[in-house]
Amino acid sequence: MKVLQVLYSGLGGHGSVVTSLIDADRNHEWEHSLLFYGVEELLPAYASFCRERAIPYTLVRKKKGLRSLELLAVYRALEKHKPEVILLHSTMLCFPVWLYCLSSRARFIAVEHTANQFKSRVEWVSSFLVLRLASGVVYLTQRYREEMKARFGKLPEFDRTVVIQNGVDTEKFGPRPSDHASDRIRFGMVGRFAAPKNQLLLVKVFASLLKNRRIPQSASLHFAGAGEGWQRVKDEVEAGGLAEQVILHGVLDERQLVGFFHGLDVYLHASAAETMCTAIMQAMSCRLPVLASNIDGIRELLVAGEEGLLFENDDPASLENLLVLLASQEALRNRIGLAARRRAEQNFSSMRMFAGYQEAIAAAGGSTTRRKTSA
Repeated sequence: MKVLQVLYSGLGGHGSVVTSLIDADRNHEWEHSLLFYGVEELLPAYASFCRERAIPYTLVRKKKGLRSLELLAVYRALEKHKPEVILLHSTMLCFPVWLYCLSSRARFIAVEHTANQFKSRVEWVSSFLVLRLASGVVYLTQRYREEMKARFGKLPEFDRTVVIQNGVDTEKFGPRPSDHASDRIRFGMVGRFAAPKNQLLLVKVFASLLKNRRIPQSASLHFAGAGEGWQRVKDEVEAGGLAEQVILHGVLDERQLVGFFHGLDVYLHASAAETMCTAIMQAMSCRLPVLASNIDGIRELLVAGEEGLLFENDDPASLENLLVLLASQEALRNRIGLAARRRAEQNFSSMRMFAGYQEAIAAAGGSTTRRKTSA
C-alpha cells in the first residue's frame, strides 16, 4: 500500500509522529513517501532520515497565507507520488488533497495536531472541512475528541473520527546507561521556540534560583530546538550572564536527541497548550522525571505526583519550589522516573500507534470519491 504523509517542513510535533510511524512499520506493509510543506526550509534531520531509508520526498515552500500556486504545487506533488492513502498532518491542505483523491480514488486520513484553544478561525474552518471531506479523521486524545464533538458532533461524518494516541520508539528512547554519574544536575526541554512553549519562563526561573542559591551553582539548563523565539531566549541568557549555565543545542536529529535526554536529570516542559506532547513521552520513555505545565494536553500523559510533577503557568513560585524539590531529592527523581518509564512502555509504544493507523485506514474503506458520490 502506497502511503504518503503530508507534514510541516520545519520543527514540530508532526515530524516525530511521522518518523515513528515509518520506523514502526517493521514488516514493510506500507510503501512510504513524504510531502513537506511550510515557510521554513526542510530540516536537515528530515532529509537525512529520508535518505537513510530511501524514502522519496518532495518539499513545497510557502509564504504566509494560502496561495493558489502553492496549493497547485501540492496537488502536482501528489500526482507525482501517486499514493493510495494520504495521512494529512497539515489540515490546512485538505482542499488540494481532496481534489487529488477525487481524481485518483485514493483515501485520505486527516490528523488533528493543533490544540483547540490555539486554533485560528481559518484552522477551525479546516477542521470543519476535513470532517466533511476526509475518509477519516484522527484525534490524539479522547478529551480532544469530546471538544470537537461539542462543536461538530451533529455532522454525520463525525462518526468517522477515531482517537489514536501518539507513540514513540520505547526501545530507541530507552533509559540512560546505568553507569551515568554526574555531580552536576542538568535540566532540559525539547521543543520549538515559540510563544506557547514558554522557554523564557524556564530561563527566568532558573536564573532566580541560581541567584538565590536555591539550586547548586553547577546546575545547568539545556534547550533543544529552533524557531522564531530562539533569539529572544538567547538575548535573555546573554543579558543574565548565563551563557555557561544555559545551553542552546539547536535542532537535534533522533540519535542526538536520545543522547540529549540521557544527559539530563530532570525534563522540564513549560507550555501554554499541547495536544499530545511527543517530547514528554520521549523523556518518560528515557526514564526521566518530568516537571511540566498543568494543562489538559499534559495531564493526558501522566498522573501528577506519580509519573511527573505539574506546575501552574501563572505561578512561577510553584515551578521554583518543585524544581528545587527535584534538584535536591535523588530518590524522588528515581521513583518518578521509573513510574514514567513503566507508563511509556504500557501506553506510548509506536507499534501500538502504527496498529491504530492500520485500523483507521481499513475502516476508511473505499475511496473518498465513491463515498461522496453515494452520500
